[in-house]
Amino acid sequence: MLNKILNERSSIYRYDKFVTGFILGLIAPWLGVLLFYVAKFSYMPFVEYINYVFDPRVFAPLMSLGIVMNLMVFFIFIWRNYYISARAVIFASILYIIPIVVAKFFL
Repeated sequence: MLNKILNERSSIYRYDKFVTGFILGLIAPWLGVLLFYVAKFSYMPFVEYINYVFDPRVFAPLMSLGIVMNLMVFFIFIWRNYYISARAVIFASILYIIPIVVAKFFL
């Protein structure tokens, strides 16, 4: 399975690569958290906000909102027919969902 993911099919599109989608899928939720900081917590120093984010009671809901950014990236890739990149965004989202579920139900 991993071999199938890493040895991807060729595409006529330049950015339709697993690595492109995976990197954007890892970055987009943190951009969502950053936008939430700018919108709601700009009065708070950024380092204090980051410490606030990693509190287990806050981490799960805030990162769940951040995953919505991956949804937007996913749909942009789908609309542009970048299916391999869209698959990578889903894979990155699953990697984010695992710690969110652990933080939400077990911490």
